[in-house]
Amino acid sequence: MEKRGAKYHRERLGEALREEIETIVEGELGDPRIGLVNVSRVELAEDSRSARIMVIVEGDDAEAERTMQGLLAAVGYIRREIAERLHL
Repeated sequence: MEKRGAKYHRERLGEALREEIETIVEGELGDPRIGLVNVSRVELAEDSRSARIMVIVEGDDAEAERTMQGLLAAVGYIRREIAERLHL
């Protein structure tokens, strides 16, 4: 069973990750493939070393596919920016 303090820390870290990723995606990525995206949820692993990011992509199927390709191409940049900003 997980300690209450550790769970609270993970929840706060997840919310900080969600906010920072949304900021990066909305304003800093210059990839024209990326359309309207909202970061809906962040699921952190038990050890907080990895996370699964859930996004909502606006538009039709073709636009959503292009947006996801652009986001996947930007994963390295987003990961590096998050590590610097949150000191991870």
